Amino acid sequence: MFKKNINKLLLLKNKSFHIFLLSAFLICVISLSLFSQSASPNVISPTGGDKLESGRPYKIEWANIRGSKVNINLIGRGGISSKIARDVKNTGSFLWNVSCSLKGEGFIIWVMSTTANSRARCDNFEIVNPRQIIAPKKGDNVKSGSKFTIKWTGFDCKNVRITLSLSQKYKNRTAHLTFSTRNKGSFIWEVPRNYKGADFQLFVRDVFKQSCVAISDYFYINPFTVKKSLKTLISTKTLISKGQKTLTQPTQSTTTNRVKLLLRPLGKEILKAGSPYEIKWTGLLGGPNVRIILIKNKKFQANLALDAKNTGSFIWNIGPNKQGSNYQIRVTGYPKNTKDYVISQPFSIILPARVTKPNRYFTVRSGEKFMINWRNFTSKTLIIELWQGKLFKQTITRSAPNTNNYEWPVASHYNGYGFKIKIKSSTKSGEVAFSESFKILKK
Repeated sequence: MFKKNINKLLLLKNKSFHIFLLSAFLICVISLSLFSQSASPNVISPTGGDKLESGRPYKIEWANIRGSKVNINLIGRGGISSKIARDVKNTGSFLWNVSCSLKGEGFIIWVMSTTANSRARCDNFEIVNPRQIIAPKKGDNVKSGSKFTIKWTGFDCKNVRITLSLSQKYKNRTAHLTFSTRNKGSFIWEVPRNYKGADFQLFVRDVFKQSCVAISDYFYINPFTVKKSLKTLISTKTLISKGQKTLTQPTQSTTTNRVKLLLRPLGKEILKAGSPYEIKWTGLLGGPNVRIILIKNKKFQANLALDAKNTGSFIWNIGPNKQGSNYQIRVTGYPKNTKDYVISQPFSIILPARVTKPNRYFTVRSGEKFMINWRNFTSKTLIIELWQGKLFKQTITRSAPNTNNYEWPVASHYNGYGFKIKIKSSTKSGEVAFSESFKILKK
């Protein structure tokens, strides 16, 4: 009997000990999991939805990333990667001067250890441009020969440079209003008497950081200056009818004081195929809608819009293969008064400059040669550059003859993704094109 009691006691003791061991094990597992969760690598700032300002410093912060040094990368839309910092001390923070050229949504920052398999990323954030031109505003009418106060905000620099992009009438030349003036937020501009027309634009830049810029909307300089005694009425000699495609210019008579103008295009412009273009008009009272027609050699080509709203503007997406000269735009009141219309002077459409090789599926090894191909450039000599994402890497050549191809030996130290070829005219500022992203692999 005594022995049986002892055995029972021993069994109970063993069970208690096993329960104690199991409890201790479970407590250890839970503690370790909680510790590992609290110690997981993470980026503290920026967080998802944050708005960073381009051209200004921002403090990136992270925690629990192992190793003595880290790399910090910025991932933009489309997965294009660029370097923020390399081999910086793992102090948990880094002061990043956000580039003025960055703008948009969907940015991500990765912080990665250089020695251990430890990294973290933030959620999507946005980069905005805090620099703005307050005056002139969109559609403002500035009087030539008068004084106008240009106003801006958002610049941190001591001095700014102000330039004016002239109207299409002046072949898009640029005039410097001042090379350097104090950043007071305003500048008094004496508007030249000979300036007149539409599509003027102002640019305010940091003197030392040209990419830190604010651009105004389009404004006018005396586009509607007409003598009070002048009364115009646009009437039509012939209308478009079925089977008849020939269009004639309007005639004028003196019965009303209403002024009708087609502000864009004015005529003699060179538009690019495959790109959007804003058609602008004023003074049409034929109805709540308008019909917009494309003409070539005074003959009907296409209806750009059958019943667009009569708001004074319409975005025309020019076809990618359309090219030639002697095009015109006609905007007609619709549906009540098809005699009420305006028509542009002739303009041209050209195919845009393109880099055809390399393309997105192209891969080359460092140290090898490959042929860069392009088309539709008009300059005699071209500048060719290599970029990776939004970072400039090198100038390949400054004087490539415009033969539509150029052979380039890839430098041996290049390796990675997101490379692009940039080709630009050596004489025309608007003639530029990027290739699609391609890969360079180690040989």
